[in-house]
Amino acid sequence: MKRLLALAAVTLTLVVACQFPGCEKGPLVISPNSARPGEMIRLHQERGNFQSYHSLRVTVGGTPSHVSRVTSNTDLDVVVPMRATGEVEIQLRDGTQVTASATFSVLDTDCRRFVMRIDGNQVVLLRIEPCFDSVNGNVATLDARLSFDLIDAGGQVLHTASIPHPLQTPTEVFSRSGNAAAITRRDPLKPAVFWVRFPNLPNARALKVYQVNPGIDLADSLNLEKRGLIDSLGISIQ
Repeated sequence: MKRLLALAAVTLTLVVACQFPGCEKGPLVISPNSARPGEMIRLHQERGNFQSYHSLRVTVGGTPSHVSRVTSNTDLDVVVPMRATGEVEIQLRDGTQVTASATFSVLDTDCRRFVMRIDGNQVVLLRIEPCFDSVNGNVATLDARLSFDLIDAGGQVLHTASIPHPLQTPTEVFSRSGNAAAITRRDPLKPAVFWVRFPNLPNARALKVYQVNPGIDLADSLNLEKRGLIDSLGISIQ
């Protein structure tokens, strides 16, 4: 009799416990378990029901992630959002309710975006932030440009890039009115805020900024000497 009562108690405990969401589902498995921002990862859960979620959401270390596609009830693909490197928790949510979670490592990116402001010949570095886009090279134009040399402590040039001169390049603004669309050219803002993408090189210690006059072709390395230095900035890439 005691054995029957004990078995009934265990059965009742299991029935009650399985009223909680996710108790019959497998653990959340992430593949790969480490990736860079912008890369795709897959979330898998045995006996999952992803396709029946009313409001499917995924967060990576608290940062919302773009759900690229739900391939089945047990698998979905998400994009790692831009966030600091390190070990974080990925949470799977249906609305505000957390249905599963697992640990994941966010890797560093190969790119750093330098956000700067230029006013006349004075350049100010506002911030350096991770990015996952391709780095800038020399822009294919012979109009006025800004050119940049990323330099290490010994004066060695690590990377060179150029962009259209922010103070001399009109901007194009897209607007729509009903079914009609128009592109308006506007004079550049002064001062101007701009950004340039460089490789993630922790040994970089300085950024030299040059003025490039129209007509100078930087595809010819000999023309690098024709650039005019306008500013030099001390930097530290973290």
